Amino acid sequence: MKNIKVISLIFVSGLFAAGCNSISEPPVSAQVFNILTAQSAQVTAATPTTPAVTISSVDAASSSDGLGGITVTGTNSGDLTFGASDLTNVRNDAYILAKPADTSVPGFTTSEKLVVGGARNNLKYGDYGYWMETITAADTSVSPVYNWASFTLFDPANASQSIPTNDSTNYAYSGKMLGGLNLYDVDNNLVEVDEVTGNITLNANFFNNSLSGTMNFMVGNTPWYNGTITSTGGAQADGSFTGTITLDNSYSGKFALTSGAGAGYVTTLSGQFLGPATKIPAEAVGQFSIICNPGSVNNYGGTGKGYRPEVYGSFGVKK
Repeated sequence: MKNIKVISLIFVSGLFAAGCNSISEPPVSAQVFNILTAQSAQVTAATPTTPAVTISSVDAASSSDGLGGITVTGTNSGDLTFGASDLTNVRNDAYILAKPADTSVPGFTTSEKLVVGGARNNLKYGDYGYWMETITAADTSVSPVYNWASFTLFDPANASQSIPTNDSTNYAYSGKMLGGLNLYDVDNNLVEVDEVTGNITLNANFFNNSLSGTMNFMVGNTPWYNGTITSTGGAQADGSFTGTITLDNSYSGKFALTSGAGAGYVTTLSGQFLGPATKIPAEAVGQFSIICNPGSVNNYGGTGKGYRPEVYGSFGVKK
């Protein structure tokens, strides 16, 4: 097996709520799983309750069903490979794969799932999504533990290299994002977590090394902020890019950013264009975060009842 690059951005604790449709088709394993091969980089847990997992892909020749899959190593249920046989639901933006409940530890039930968007959105060179682990106790007085991590996957051989810089065309890319929003109260207690989805666009000009874009966020089924992407390094010839996200003032509910949008938060965005070397890239995958400044909360719910959201996610776009 070849080595593949995995960028696992963040681990958090929380609970996702997301509606899914009934199964209508299998994952496009031949399109994505088969062109990715193991292994990934080790990542470090952000909290003591989160295992330090690696997320990698398995090619068709190495998988038991011949279709390939994605392996999560080091979960509380052991090393797990998610493949076509684990498909439980299909959404318009993602495939949902899940393992049977693990009750091997007396008094506890562990559930594992993987949400992947690349194949569902017809990407050919990479994938993106998140893994989530839910641990519940038979004793209802014990709070559940939710561990998750966002990720992107791609073979380094498909990372765009020597992108032509003599073409002044502005290239437009569009796609989807997957992630989560953790909501903390004024005492820094996690009070709610929901899934983040939405649309993303990137506009790249490799001649003048420029990159911009937009993000339209949804939290659950509710529109959140709209974001503008500003590059911090342009569209590099090696296909890598970084940027920041500026949010508008279109949301004012419980998930509002501290002190209103535009203040009290820090954002990151990074990614990699993908496709044949010496060609204009066909796709890109990446990750992002929106983190409120520590100690600051919004005013939703009245004085002393404010909340502080944190958002982490991944995305994939194509030309």
